Amino acid sequence: MKGYFVAAFLILLFISNAPVKSDRNGAQANTAGNLKSESSLKKPDDAKDVQSGGNLDPKAPKWYACVEWSNWFLVVIAGLTGVAICVQAREMRRVTVLTQRPVLRVRNIAISIPEVRKSSEPQWQVSFDIANAGGTPAEVVVSHCIGGRFAKLPMRRPFETATPNSPIEVGTKIRPGESVSGISSVDASEFQTSVYMAKDPDHYKSPAPYYLMGVVRYKDKLNIFREVVFCRKFDYDKDRFFPVDDPDYEYAD
Repeated sequence: MKGYFVAAFLILLFISNAPVKSDRNGAQANTAGNLKSESSLKKPDDAKDVQSGGNLDPKAPKWYACVEWSNWFLVVIAGLTGVAICVQAREMRRVTVLTQRPVLRVRNIAISIPEVRKSSEPQWQVSFDIANAGGTPAEVVVSHCIGGRFAKLPMRRPFETATPNSPIEVGTKIRPGESVSGISSVDASEFQTSVYMAKDPDHYKSPAPYYLMGVVRYKDKLNIFREVVFCRKFDYDKDRFFPVDDPDYEYAD
């Protein structure tokens, strides 16, 4: 955008300083001719005034006045053209961002056991990829991911009441076609309990399923904020996570 303002300024500067060319020889010749013709018509008493060149009326309009007005007219036209170019460029940029907006998608959610840690409450690592399937960059402003066992998904989404743990660093920019990885952690004992109960249906008739859920909020170049919410349920038979069929827990703006 700065380039357009600089170009408009240079155009104004060039036109305002452009020299006005005039045919001095022609002007002098015409002046001499006019004086000669006037001297032939003057009376003898005025011969002295003609020879001395006479005095021109200072209030008389100058012959190049029209040229000066045309020059300033061009300056005004160039200024208006520069402003129009800047406005059009800004509008084209806005239309481009709106039609080619960023679209983030959450993929490849997985849970794994990290290296052995000396901790009374071991944590298992959760990873997922967030990809930009749109046409312009996206900037992450909030990210959060949690895991837990729920017999039924509650009305109020659990990740909304917790402080974001930022699996993706705030300010991360994701360009079109690129993806970044988010890393979080969950309580290993809770996941193990869920798996153990699911594998013993005779003893645990209705075990609570295990879910990984979260949100990634982002903005585009126009500072329009959007979000992608995900919720994946662990399938004990297939040993992986699958999206839930719930528009309140699984959607993308």
